[in-house]
Amino acid sequence: MPDAPVKIPLTAADSAWLRMEEPTNLMTITGVLTFREVMARDCLLGLLRDRFITHERFRQRVQEPRVRLGKPSWIADDTFDLERHVISARL
Repeated sequence: MPDAPVKIPLTAADSAWLRMEEPTNLMTITGVLTFREVMARDCLLGLLRDRFITHERFRQRVQEPRVRLGKPSWIADDTFDLERHVISARL
């Protein structure tokens, strides 16, 4: 029998942000990086893997509780793929 996933309860602030999200009020966190020179996508992905993805939180997702009054938790995202989270745009 596989081990149950490790669950870390959301903080009160994270939980509040999660509860505020609705189809008409998306609580999406977006980051914008600007560089003096063009950076190859592979170089950027490597940098993010080295500096961000080493931290467990950046490879986790929220799991909603099974019961209505339960608390949401952070769990490992076994399907995490950094490439799905990086969108390139030429301005």
